[in-house]
Amino acid sequence: MILSTLKRAARKLVHVVTGGGVKPPAAPRPADRWERRSVGLDPVPANAPAADDRAHDHGHSHDHGHSHDHGHSHDHGGGNPPAAQKAPPPVQVEMVETPNPRARKFVVDRPVVARGSLVLDSPLEARGNALGEAIFAIEGVTAIFALPAFMTVTVTPDADWTVVGPAVEAALKAQLA
Repeated sequence: MILSTLKRAARKLVHVVTGGGVKPPAAPRPADRWERRSVGLDPVPANAPAADDRAHDHGHSHDHGHSHDHGHSHDHGGGNPPAAQKAPPPVQVEMVETPNPRARKFVVDRPVVARGSLVLDSPLEARGNALGEAIFAIEGVTAIFALPAFMTVTVTPDADWTVVGPAVEAALKAQLA
């Protein structure tokens, strides 16, 4: 009884491992001459029409029962570039007055910081932060506070906002572009 059970288990294992006598799938058919020519395996005959003449009109229907859409454009020039290659729109910055005459809020159309807030009270604290370094490089800047939607810049009492404001806007545009 135990021996016959072991034999059946062994046969079942052999059956599963070997595929149970199922024939393997048939080999794919060989490529015809047109398929071989399209991948460069067969040369184009010398008496064949020029590539431009045979490109699309072969004197027969192109309905081969499958789509010719291969997930990419067949536009070979001209037209608009793909969306991935278009330059992003320029950074929009608006300077807004605050109740503190030494501070201005710069509202930006893209994130100034990814999340949370950024507080920099000196050029030393700005080290390693490209935006902070660029803002502190502007004469008169004493502090930076930023959230994702805006940055507030504080300056010395004698700083001129007609000079500092455009410089901060330029730094924001350059760093966030």
